[in-house]
Formats: sequence, structure tokens, C-alpha cells
Amino acid sequence: MARPSGHVALWLSATGALAASGGLVVAALLGRATLLLRLVAVADRLRVRIGRRRDRRPDGLWTSVAADLFAGAGSLVRRRWARLSWGMAAYWLLQGALLWCCCAAVGLRAVPAVVLAALVAERALTLLAITPGGTGLVEAGTIGVLIVLGADPTASLAAILVFRAFVFAAEIPVGGMALGAWLLSRRAARY
Repeated sequence: MARPSGHVALWLSATGALAASGGLVVAALLGRATLLLRLVAVADRLRVRIGRRRDRRPDGLWTSVAADLFAGAGSLVRRRWARLSWGMAAYWLLQGALLWCCCAAVGLRAVPAVVLAALVAERALTLLAITPGGTGLVEAGTIGVLIVLGADPTASLAAILVFRAFVFAAEIPVGGMALGAWLLSRRAARY
């Protein structure tokens, strides 16, 4: 059996590291943060040893910040799981409606099952953060799903590019404005 080339070995290593990181984050979100907190503690000790002269932050800072983050996220999910679930369901429904409208706008007449399959592929591929926002990979994969399911290739390309333009051009600025408003409201509440 031939040994993998340098590029293949690099990609396999990166994929393994991403899978392990994702597994640790999922475990932490499910309330099993012990292993992740141990890794953060090891990284914090290394930070202290390596940068003792330059770094004036106290020992254990990363560990306490990570523990507070996990505790807060866990508490939020336990208290507000129903609202979070309904919010995500509404988000998916609105994303599906947007994709459906983009398909209709470019003349692609697709059945709801095809639009749902394209949406699932788009959301799943967005999780593979090889490029910022999955740009390129997401579009190619989603267009491929539409074509495999019998949609016109040109209309599929147009529909997905319009959809992704809306996702980036609308969601990111609106999210930024919402974050700004939230931060201003918190600041005003303090004073």
C-alpha cells in the first residue's frame, strides 16, 4: 500500500483535528465538558510556561472562562430549550421559503422535496468551514444536489447564487445591527 502524499496527509490530519474538535464541542454542549476543560487547562498551562514574561494575565484564566461559558450555555439550553427549538424551526422555515422564492425568481420550478434536499445540503455544507462561510464549496455542493435531483443546471446555478447572495448580504448586516442594538441596550441598562 502506497503512503499518502504530503498534501493528502495534511488534509487527513486537518480533517481529523476538525472532527475531534467538533466532537469535543458537541460533547461539551451535551453537558460532557470535562475532557474539553482538561484540554483548555493544558493549553492554559502551556501559555503560562511559554509566555511568562510577556503575558500578565493570571494563571487559569482560559480554564475559568471556558468553564463559565459552558455553564452559561448549559443553563441557557436547560431553561429555554423550547424557545430555542422553535426559533431554529422558524429559521429553517424562513431559509426554505427564501430558497423557494429564489428558485421561483429564476424560473426553476422545483418540488418542495427538492428544495428541502437543497436546503439540507446547503446547511450541512456550511458546517464545513474550509473557507469563510463555506463559500464555493456550499454553492457547488448545493447546485450538484439540485442537478442530481433533476433541476435545470443553469437555473440551479442562478437560484443558488441568488440565495447565497441574500444569505450573506442580508443576514450578516442585519445580524450586525441586531448585535449592536443588543450591546447598546445592555450598556444603557448598566447606567
